[in-house]
Amino acid sequence: MIRLHKRIHLRPGKSCWLVPFNDVHLNTEECDKERFLRYIEWGVDRLEDDDEIVGIGLGDYNDFLSPSERASVVAAKGGYGLHETSLQQIDKWLKEITLDFAKVMEPWKGHIVMLLEGHHYMCYSGVAKDKALRGMSSTEHLCQELGAIFGGQLGVITLDFGDGCKLRVVATHGYGGARTPGARVIKRVRMNEVVRGDLYLMAHDNTKMAISDNVLDEDSNGKYISRKRTYCGTGSFQRAYPDNEPHGGYVEQIMLPPSDLGATITQVRKEKRNGVWRLDWHTSV
Repeated sequence: MIRLHKRIHLRPGKSCWLVPFNDVHLNTEECDKERFLRYIEWGVDRLEDDDEIVGIGLGDYNDFLSPSERASVVAAKGGYGLHETSLQQIDKWLKEITLDFAKVMEPWKGHIVMLLEGHHYMCYSGVAKDKALRGMSSTEHLCQELGAIFGGQLGVITLDFGDGCKLRVVATHGYGGARTPGARVIKRVRMNEVVRGDLYLMAHDNTKMAISDNVLDEDSNGKYISRKRTYCGTGSFQRAYPDNEPHGGYVEQIMLPPSDLGATITQVRKEKRNGVWRLDWHTSV
């Protein structure tokens, strides 16, 4: 778990937008590249309006190998692994598509606070031509290119807006392929059993959703207040059911439910009520 404290300076009347990105699979035909590029441009427009954006990557930026596929590389040739020349060819491909993704995200550079590891990633081999990359995961490399913190599997990000106004974000790539809406909701709600937060973000199953509940909590004066918690499926940019195509991928093979594409976005504003500063925040799907 990586904890991060980030101070956010908002101009009066302006908003901070929490903009997750995940399950993009940019280097595949299934990626809705046009939609993803529009999303990046939308974030740029917010910055030009003097709003703030906070980018959080939740994994699967490109379509690298899955866990079982990574294991098969290690197990090649009876456990000896691939030939050195083969590894260097894979390293070259890995670097190229990682840099391609970094180039697409360049307009958000400086506004991406953390990148989490996903399901699909790869590590550079110990014989990589670029010695600085040896042993590094593709996500760690991407963090270097974009100036973001590497969050590993779980990130707890406290956004501090000043005047006692804080928002705690709990983010993870996620797990499992829950089929029903209830199952997809409950695995996100149960994140509150692990760590206390305000906004919970989980990716992986491509669900785009947001649901809130409330809990009693104490404010800075010791008074009980109702505190909102929101649980999100952060969506994806991976098209699952290509029309009139014979090869639909694993989603089609096991008939997983289709999901609405795009990202789940949270708008945060700071306001003063009865002489007390508070955060007003809403999540949109």
